[in-house]
Formats: sequence, C-alpha cells, structure tokens
Amino acid sequence: MWHIREAMKEGNKLKFVPLDELPLPERQHPGIIPSGDISTDGKDAAVKSIELFAGAGGLALGTARAGLKHKVVIEWDDNAYSTLRRNCLDGVEHVRDWKIVQGDVRDYDFAKHRDEVAFVSGGPPCQPFNIGGKHRGEQDTRNMFPQAVRQEK
Repeated sequence: MWHIREAMKEGNKLKFVPLDELPLPERQHPGIIPSGDISTDGKDAAVKSIELFAGAGGLALGTARAGLKHKVVIEWDDNAYSTLRRNCLDGVEHVRDWKIVQGDVRDYDFAKHRDEVAFVSGGPPCQPFNIGGKHRGEQDTRNMFPQAVRQEK
C-alpha cells in the first residue's frame, strides 16, 4: 500500500512519491531543528513553545512530535481538558511531559515565558467566523484570534 506524501512534477507528469522515497530538503533555516538534533553539551536543543486552545491535544501532539517542547498547554473546555489530563496521567508519549493548564488564555500571564519560548501554536475557536456562530466576527466574545497573537508587555 502506498502512503502518498507528496506529488512531484517531473517534466510534464506528476510523480507520486511514497513516504520512504521522499527527498527531504537540507536543514536551511536556523528555526528548523530536525527531531534527532541534540546539542553536544547535553542541553535540550528543542524549540520551546506554548500551545493555546489545545482542545484534546491533536495539534500539540503533532508539534511535539515535530520536535517542539511545550512549556505550557492551555485549554478551557472541561471535556478537552479531561482528555489531556487523562492522557498525561496515562503516560502518553509527549503528553506526559506537558504542563497542562485549564483556563481562559485571556487570563494567562505569558510574561513568565519571555525569552524562553520561540513558538506559539493553537487553534483559536472558529465559531465567530462561521455560519453556526452567526458571522459576528470581532463582535463575538468567543473571538480569540487577538489572543493568539497577543504580546505581553
């Protein structure tokens, strides 16, 4: 069975490349750290991150597997938070190392992570911008997009 990773153009044709044959680019950017890179002085070389609006942790798990080290994972919903805690307590890889906070990101003090965190990810709620949310956008109290890019003073 083929697991298609990418379609590459060869001349006028598309060539579908199986995952194990995909040519990967060389490390070209200082912000991209392959998961196997560890500094020679024994210190953790992973990029430190914060995960907002974590839900049940799918995006956080993906970014952790890509090599990010979450300093904090934040979710306010009871059911999603319970899933994160259960996976943490069950020792699920990566999740077991997370500091999981239940709460509103508007109330979280990110200043304590200044000069420590290089990456912020998350999935802000989309309800204010979709049909189910009545398209109220910026007037909707659930609009968390400003929080996703907020800078602490």
